[in-house]
Amino acid sequence: PKPGRAPTERERSSPPASPAADAQRAETLTKQGMRALVQGKLRDAVSDLRGATRLAPNSPRAWRSLGLAYERLRRRAQAAHAYRRYLQLAPSAPDAATVRSRLRAL
Repeated sequence: PKPGRAPTERERSSPPASPAADAQRAETLTKQGMRALVQGKLRDAVSDLRGATRLAPNSPRAWRSLGLAYERLRRRAQAAHAYRRYLQLAPSAPDAATVRSRLRAL
């Protein structure tokens, strides 16, 4: 439903999204969030990337991007949380050392 509007009967009775649909939606939100991040639309980036991490909590890419968005907004605690989650999910990623450096610098 749209914000400020109660769900319709159809929306209330429709089955929850499938895991595949959630994964696809999370991927779309991650891409949108990364695009917003590059464009400097940081609040939009956070909104999209938070949605992505809710739908796909094990997506390293979404968590890393969310950390970057929070860092650019100077929301250090949230950036640290996102970076830590990224490192839990991808401790051996090619950029793990860089992310650890960013985390220490917060």
